[in-house]
Amino acid sequence: MGGISSFGGNSIDAASIARQLAAADRASPDRRLREAESTVTTKLSAYGTLKGQLAEFIQAMEGLRGLTIGKTANPTTTDAITVSASASAQEGRFAVEVNQLARSASIASDPFASRDEVLGVGTVTLTVGTAPSVDISMNNGANTLEDLKNAINQTDLAVEATIINDGTGERLVLTGTETGSTQTISVVTTPAPGNSGNAGSGGGGSNPDLSRLDTFTTLISPANAEISLNGLAISRETNQFSDVLEGITLTLKETTSSPETIEIKADTSASGKALDEFITAYNALGETIRKNTVFNQDTGAKGALLGESTLRSLQSALSSTLLVQSDGPGFNSLVELGVRTDASGKISLSSDELEGAIETDPASVNAFFEKLSDQMEATFDRFDGNDSLVAARIEGLESRLEAIDDQRERLNLRMARVEARYFREFSALDSLLAGMNQTRSFLSAQLGGLAPGGSA
Repeated sequence: MGGISSFGGNSIDAASIARQLAAADRASPDRRLREAESTVTTKLSAYGTLKGQLAEFIQAMEGLRGLTIGKTANPTTTDAITVSASASAQEGRFAVEVNQLARSASIASDPFASRDEVLGVGTVTLTVGTAPSVDISMNNGANTLEDLKNAINQTDLAVEATIINDGTGERLVLTGTETGSTQTISVVTTPAPGNSGNAGSGGGGSNPDLSRLDTFTTLISPANAEISLNGLAISRETNQFSDVLEGITLTLKETTSSPETIEIKADTSASGKALDEFITAYNALGETIRKNTVFNQDTGAKGALLGESTLRSLQSALSSTLLVQSDGPGFNSLVELGVRTDASGKISLSSDELEGAIETDPASVNAFFEKLSDQMEATFDRFDGNDSLVAARIEGLESRLEAIDDQRERLNLRMARVEARYFREFSALDSLLAGMNQTRSFLSAQLGGLAPGGSA
């Protein structure tokens, strides 16, 4: 008779089968979690971009506040003059001619053989301008020209001392640090009693005195700056004239051969710049909203925040900005200042209209900007800040991500238990099949003995 068929071949790989079955069970819920996570992450990224654009818009909105009408000079600088004007400067034109620049004094001593040459004993009295004189003691019998230079530079006088070799010897050069005709420099020496000996040839000798410092040559005479302003002669000690015209500072750089005309006029650039920045921020925020709420009927593509109520509210608030009106005299709307809207919702500015409005009544333009900013603040306050609608939506999405992480962790635990169950079941099946195969072998052996020709 025929043999009994085998119930199985090799042992079952229970671990591999368990992993594959658990992976198949996991695929669907894992895909749903990945899709949910991707959707939430995309929305969070979109809200992050929106939050940044909204912050820039709020900043531009606040930039419409506190604008003032300054004054500017034309030109602000020439080869000879730099002009600055504050808000208090009077508008108008004036002609200025620079006749002389302010100078500081500079004097030089007679030449010495060496900067290390020893001077006499006594006192060197130095006077600069109207400041109190300073006495420098030379009392140790070994003071050199270098020592005197250093001592002068340690005083509080408006003077700097240097030693310059002009080819004839070492000269002590004193240069004032302040300008003006009163800033003269003088040096007076007083030898110590009994120390008026002969300096010897070349300034040396065994008993030198200080008389060699009594003679200084004037290199530069101190002088005031002198200008002619609309024909009126004016003099100042420095090259900066800040008290001649109210709110205007003139800084002289060089003399002129003829008058230069300077015009002071209203500076309205701040108003135009503020409105330009507002328009840029408005359009950027509007474009961000549009990209995130768009829906293409042909392709089915949609923005990341399509259907979000926060975006709808923000879009409505942004559109209402252009409808802001104020009462009273002057300008009362953005349209009056040259702001226009195109079919896509973007706004643009007619520079000519704005410049005309500013030239007509700059104060009224700035007053309207102030009112506009106040009204927009009330509208956009609920979208900005830690307690705003945008912040709340971001917090909600972040919580949703945390919930997805929790779900994934629970899925991992459940799938681990499922895989363990599969492993137990197939391990048991493997054991069962192994037992059946052993029984088959035993029966085959027994039945084989009963066949013809088999052993008795």
